[in-house]
Amino acid sequence: MIPLPPHFLPRLGLSLALAAPSSIALAEDIDIFTGASAGSSINPRILIVLDNTANWSRQSQQWPGGIQQGQSEANAIKTVVSTLNGTVNLGLMEFVTGGNANQNGGYIRYAVKPMTTANKTAFSSSLTTIYNNVTTPNEKRNANTPYGNLMYDSYNYFAGANDVSPSAVVTSLADAGGYTVPYSQFAAPLTADDTCGRSFIIFIGNPDARGPTADDTTNTAALAALGGSTKQLGLPNFTTTSTTQTSNLGNTLQCYPSATAAQAGLSDYSSQCGTFTQGCSIGGTSINTGPTPCASGTSQYSVIGTTTVVTNVATGTSTVDNNPFNADEWARFMHDKGVPVSGTSIRPSVTTYTIDVYNKQPNALHTSLLMSMAKAGGGKYFSATNEQAIVSALKQILVEILAVNSTFASTSLPVNATNRSQNENQVFIGMFRPDPDAKPRWFGNLKRYQLIPNGAGIDLGDANGTLAVNPLTGFITPCGASYWTSDSGSYWNGLGLNPDPASGCTTGGQDPYSDLPDGPQVEKGAVAEVLRKGNQPPGTNTTPTWAVNRTMYTASGNSLASFSIASSGLSDQLVRFIRGEDVNNEKGTGATATTRPSIHGDVIHSRPLPVNYGGGGVTVYYGANDGTFRAVDANTGAERWSFVAPEFFPRLNRLMTNSPLVAYPNLASGILPTPQKKDYFFDGSTGVFQNQDSSSVWVLPTMRRGGRMIYALDVSNAASPTLKWKAGCPDLADDSNCTTGMSQIGQTWSTPSVAFIRGYSTTQPVVVVGGGYDGCEDADTSAPSCGSTKGGMVYILDGNSGAVLASFATTRAVASDIAMVDIDNDGMPDYAYAADTGGNIYRIDFVANPVSATPLKSGNWTSHRVAYTNGAGRKFLFAPALLAVSGKVYVAIGSGDREHPLQSNYPYTSVTNRFYVYKDDLNSNSSNSAKNLDTDLVDYTTNTTCDTASVLPNSSLNGWFMNLNQFGQGEQVVTSALIASGMVTFSTNRPVPPASGTCSTALGKAEGYWVNLFNGSGGIDTAGTCNGIRASEFVGGGLPPSPVMATGVPVNGRPVSVVIGAVQRDGTTSAAISPQKVRPAIASKRKQVYSTVSGQ
Repeated sequence: MIPLPPHFLPRLGLSLALAAPSSIALAEDIDIFTGASAGSSINPRILIVLDNTANWSRQSQQWPGGIQQGQSEANAIKTVVSTLNGTVNLGLMEFVTGGNANQNGGYIRYAVKPMTTANKTAFSSSLTTIYNNVTTPNEKRNANTPYGNLMYDSYNYFAGANDVSPSAVVTSLADAGGYTVPYSQFAAPLTADDTCGRSFIIFIGNPDARGPTADDTTNTAALAALGGSTKQLGLPNFTTTSTTQTSNLGNTLQCYPSATAAQAGLSDYSSQCGTFTQGCSIGGTSINTGPTPCASGTSQYSVIGTTTVVTNVATGTSTVDNNPFNADEWARFMHDKGVPVSGTSIRPSVTTYTIDVYNKQPNALHTSLLMSMAKAGGGKYFSATNEQAIVSALKQILVEILAVNSTFASTSLPVNATNRSQNENQVFIGMFRPDPDAKPRWFGNLKRYQLIPNGAGIDLGDANGTLAVNPLTGFITPCGASYWTSDSGSYWNGLGLNPDPASGCTTGGQDPYSDLPDGPQVEKGAVAEVLRKGNQPPGTNTTPTWAVNRTMYTASGNSLASFSIASSGLSDQLVRFIRGEDVNNEKGTGATATTRPSIHGDVIHSRPLPVNYGGGGVTVYYGANDGTFRAVDANTGAERWSFVAPEFFPRLNRLMTNSPLVAYPNLASGILPTPQKKDYFFDGSTGVFQNQDSSSVWVLPTMRRGGRMIYALDVSNAASPTLKWKAGCPDLADDSNCTTGMSQIGQTWSTPSVAFIRGYSTTQPVVVVGGGYDGCEDADTSAPSCGSTKGGMVYILDGNSGAVLASFATTRAVASDIAMVDIDNDGMPDYAYAADTGGNIYRIDFVANPVSATPLKSGNWTSHRVAYTNGAGRKFLFAPALLAVSGKVYVAIGSGDREHPLQSNYPYTSVTNRFYVYKDDLNSNSSNSAKNLDTDLVDYTTNTTCDTASVLPNSSLNGWFMNLNQFGQGEQVVTSALIASGMVTFSTNRPVPPASGTCSTALGKAEGYWVNLFNGSGGIDTAGTCNGIRASEFVGGGLPPSPVMATGVPVNGRPVSVVIGAVQRDGTTSAAISPQKVRPAIASKRKQVYSTVSGQ
């Protein structure tokens, strides 16, 4: 392992519970994954498929409201249509109603169009026609019509293909705009220019009393011919109970000689009998109630109304469909394989939602089929027993569709901003995938790759030694296989996940739903798969037990205890869920005691920390937003143990229920339960202390938005952690029970840096950490009203006890890591630098002056502001990169608010961000005025050359800056900086409209910079360190990770110095996860810098 300097990862800002004004929108960096970064987006295409069989007017359903079931369906659609606008494209398909019984395809009643005012009026007119004629032959077809060809024609419509039953279309009802050749060939609602918008089916079904009708062999053959699987899905089983209720309505009005003859008297009770599911029947004879006695041998008979209420209860098991009912197979095919679009090779996926409409008499098999359609189609099943319930289901579906459309506007998956740690020849990538339906439980994983030679350079390789990065997407290639990943058969098939987890690799021979190769799919392979299979590799790799096999801890007092009902006070079900049991039956098998597919949560900001124990191997430590902090064996991928902090207990249940939704900025109002901000847990990065022989190793995980605590775990034995101490405040919202002297701590974003400071001890380390982030910074304004700022401190703690040794106040929150520098190369820092969200830079002096470097006692350590920006909303969220030369320290830092990444956020219109290189004179002290970074530094915004005056140690120049609007509005720094080879590298993001006809975007444009440290001249595509271009674009956009550097990495038997996370200096295609070689350009002796390679 290459021991990297302590990295203090500046985190981004998200919403802290320490209150921001409710009248101002709050933001966080994950908002970029809603797709709202761009100024425009592609409308979702939604086809409502309405089952217009006679089942929509079954008397036995006793539909409430005095109208037919189908009339309520038309009304409900009309109600929802009235709420839409031109950002949603909507249409309607029904069964054909002409022709014979064997002609049972679909036709377009209203073509998918934007819901402009005129189109809404036209659509509503069609729905009114349905309402007024719901029982006429032209509006309904036979009750026992199978669904297969209706779904086949749904596919044909999206594909622009021929319809199944053209001669059976009632042309007076069809929308000619839905056809290129009326009425035999559909006009597809998709074109090559808009394939990246999402497509959906909302299937509204009405149960037949006998259940669904089987599809014929012709339909099955059609599915197979298109490349769809005809292997029938399992249908969920139900226990059906029927309850009969009777009422005596009175007597027949006439006298009859027998009960059979009395049947004629039921017509007198026709209106009352219509309110019973089974109608009325004749009971026994009754006492004569008429005005005249009945003749001899005749009697009046009682009239009995009967209602049968059917209740279906799921058993948690399933049965293979042998009928077959192909509707769910068609849904699976459209979701997993997509539909062809003329002029492009992209096959957009179609997601299917279903609404099961019934009142008194549902049908278990029909319900099973609609559930299977929704699951296989990646959507969701809804039941509705009245008109308002149909409206509510449609609205909820539209909420999810709009979230899906914006969140997944990009084909590339995001890689977390603090996700790459390089150790020996091991690269660890923490991954996450936002849920496309805005649900709070996200997939995540930790994956391992390697560096491999590639021509004259190096590249990222997979476990097989092949190139791992797709240069078109900037992410892992579909056939790439990470370490620890093994074949799992068809594990991921039929789970109804969105997006479909089928592999895009066609060369490996594995089932597309296997974990191998895992490619770009976050949920597949690696640590997550090892856990799912039983966590005992290599045995469980080939012979999985699927058993939950984990060692999990929580804190109990001053020690660790096994995570259990007793130690946590949580419910049995919740404890089992957090441990990884499939209590929600995610697999649909009913095996709820086995592992669940979502066993590994998202790794967003927690940078994996690999620790090399020498002969004990490498253990990787990192946090995930499933509530755990993990230790993973880097050799096998097995989880050694995980830790759940008590501070997280109140928030864990939301992970299990997967509700309420995440409150993204583009969600509609009125959703119930009310969406909330995403919950975080151990989402910060981890500090580390390791002595020379690894006999003493501590890790210090932080929580970022997950909390205000820092934990110190003694992991000298990697397999058996102990709790060393914890410090901070246990509550996000108040200061109860805070560690003495730490009530001002904010969300713990700053990575703890462990070091020896001579003025305190050369044997007892200290922990230096920023005070954290204040939730007031989430307000969408350049001047947040923060009041009494949380996080406006720098804390220095005793490494053994966690007690506060010193603290230094700052004007605003210090979310960034603390950068430290050792000017005399004795291995102990002499100065530290902190930056706050108000654009201020502070220096903490541990020595008397740079000449003598005489250590100061802890009580004499001092802090003062050395530089500041001139307002204008420029924030520092990342620590500076440092270079000490001749009594001066070059401080390289960029401004930006990564927590507000969207075009709609304040930085886009209100802030011109800048990158600064400030030369700090170590002889200055608090009596010297701080430098104004905007007026005391020279403006090098215009691209400079090798001849531009350099800011040398002995020059009169204080430094330089450049504006970051050179490539477009709204650009801001979203990473820490790294100084290497006489240059400085950093990365930015800015919102941009999506490119027409592509499926990448709304993640904004990401630029990476290489500039000369001393004069800002471009360092890209040049042989030296100047006269090149300054910036180059990252493929895929988004929020790049902070660049990191390691030296002496063994690649193909030779030591190499590498940088990962920076654009390629040679000007070639750049992926944020790709490495490059670096060579020192300056031979002069450097001072040791404790750099911060921060977290986002």
